[in-house]
Amino acid sequence: MTTLDIPTVTAAPRRLGAAMWTTGIATFGVLYAPQGLLTGIAETYGLTAADASWVVSSATLGLALAILPWALAADRFGRRRMLQVAAAAAAVIAVASPLLPGFAGLLAGRFLLGAALG
Repeated sequence: MTTLDIPTVTAAPRRLGAAMWTTGIATFGVLYAPQGLLTGIAETYGLTAADASWVVSSATLGLALAILPWALAADRFGRRRMLQVAAAAAAVIAVASPLLPGFAGLLAGRFLLGAALG
């Protein structure tokens, strides 16, 4: 009869779970933050509500297209390093995207923000 080595439960899995949960909340918070401002965006740029909703959709599209490349990069260079790069890029893009000229610049910035959050 053999004895199985069962590791004792430590706080590390709980911390990892909490970190993943808060990262997910922050990501979706950044993605959908402009949703409450869509009427103001539509008025500012003279758009319809459907056109203004591209502010949220472009970020979601960027996120969807970037998930697999980020996963491949994380496998190659390490998850921790890629999370640091992504967080820094997302912070810079989040501040810069509203400052880009015109609605097309805003959409491009939101797309890049979504890609960074992937």
